[in-house]
Amino acid sequence: MKRKRLSSRLIVEKVFSLVLFVGIVTFCMESARGLLLIALPILAVVDYAIFYLPDKIEFDDETVYIKTGKETLAVPFQQVTMLKITWISIGSKNVWKLKYIAGGRERSARFYPRNYADTLAPFIQLLKAKNPNAKFTRWSGK
Repeated sequence: MKRKRLSSRLIVEKVFSLVLFVGIVTFCMESARGLLLIALPILAVVDYAIFYLPDKIEFDDETVYIKTGKETLAVPFQQVTMLKITWISIGSKNVWKLKYIAGGRERSARFYPRNYADTLAPFIQLLKAKNPNAKFTRWSGK
């Protein structure tokens, strides 16, 4: 099977965020210049945390590929220990957390999934088939 992208690129959300960012900056420049010094760093950090910290994830029949920064890890499905939905969301897209073993220690990746029916449901089915010991949980604050 060819690699499928599991994580979303959040294109619509990024465009909406940019429009909102420009609107806030415009308002601050016209009405409250002092607020601009506070708003810009906060908006930049929030934008980075929401859109650029989540990992990029792809998968095929045997392996999950996790791109974190410049590094791409190839993790066999047998090394995935948990998949859970978290309480963090943008609109209707929740952040999911994937735990796995790499380099002898447990690591985790967070991602916004693409369309549920297209990639997430087949990923979950494949994970259950390849690794029946993997845990699946709903969300919690942890």
